[in-house]
Amino acid sequence: MINQPLISVIMPVYNAEKYIDSATESILSQSYSNIELILVDDGSSDRSGEYCDRIAMKDSRVKVIHQKNKGISEARNTGMEKSEGEYITFCDNDDIFLPNFLKDNIMLAIKNEADVVKFGKRIITTEEGQIISVEEDKFMQGIYDRTDIKKNFAELDAKRYFGFVWDAIYSRKVLNNGDNEIRFDKTFRTGYEDVDFNLSVFNNVDTMVVNDSIYYEHYIRSGYSTTLRYSYNRVESIYKVIDKKFDLLSTLGFTYDDIALNEWLLLDLGEKISSVLSLICSGTSGMNFKQVLDELRRMSKLRYLSIEFDKKAYQNAKKMSYSRGLSWNLLYNKYFHAMALLGFTKKRIIGNVFPNCGMRIR
Repeated sequence: MINQPLISVIMPVYNAEKYIDSATESILSQSYSNIELILVDDGSSDRSGEYCDRIAMKDSRVKVIHQKNKGISEARNTGMEKSEGEYITFCDNDDIFLPNFLKDNIMLAIKNEADVVKFGKRIITTEEGQIISVEEDKFMQGIYDRTDIKKNFAELDAKRYFGFVWDAIYSRKVLNNGDNEIRFDKTFRTGYEDVDFNLSVFNNVDTMVVNDSIYYEHYIRSGYSTTLRYSYNRVESIYKVIDKKFDLLSTLGFTYDDIALNEWLLLDLGEKISSVLSLICSGTSGMNFKQVLDELRRMSKLRYLSIEFDKKAYQNAKKMSYSRGLSWNLLYNKYFHAMALLGFTKKRIIGNVFPNCGMRIR
């Protein structure tokens, strides 16, 4: 490869002393060597900061930034501001770059003058150090121009093309588009910051290349990942992402009927509603009964969560399971007391009720 542009790899680091060595080694040992690895120590309380400094002493391609704890979004923004690469990619501090990640995907970016290259990942869930599940998430190989992205936006979104930032390489030009610099929203501290970021990115993308091979391993560790725990910020983040997505759909020319009749959009909206309800009604949210009740009432008044189900949808919900049918009925009739009570008596009654239940958006 004659043209070897600099790639900036940005890694926020927080209390990751157990994983930082393996994560950074997977990057620094890549066959494509023209990189800078930016480690942003986000106020770690363990020895992560020391580990970062030690790694930098061994490899001149590593830059270390120490800052007070500000959360993953601001840590990534710090790394982006200090980066110099023509292309940017991200890695979580306990994940792994697989061999040829950088070489294969930068070649696609250069060849196709792509703003974004997306690729497959392996999601590994562990509990007490033991692997309990492995999911391989691949995309359909292809090249998408701006028209293709708009035409297929709903399906791409539902299939998680916009779900993460560590399964992509971004060109700097698409992130620094004139006065419209795209950065992470610092109010997102416990999830969905990647979705919010990508919704902004893909509003500017002219060419996206999709590589169907797997190049990244993402670990979900019980007790370590914030995605497994309830927080008010996480619920608010889901609401904000739905708002932003609906605004983007309007910009792309989607009408009310387009949204209400599109199975992919309903699938995605249903999954997010289900996520909120599961967080609220899990019985482990830390909220008392009145707080759960108030949150359910507040949720029911949000503009995009005012939904109705037809009879066919109810029958489908009942077929899937008794609890799904029950949850559907309670939500439809706004029996919030019953939903809150059941949330306290069972750890999770909501499940994934909504994705195929035919909602209509008012």
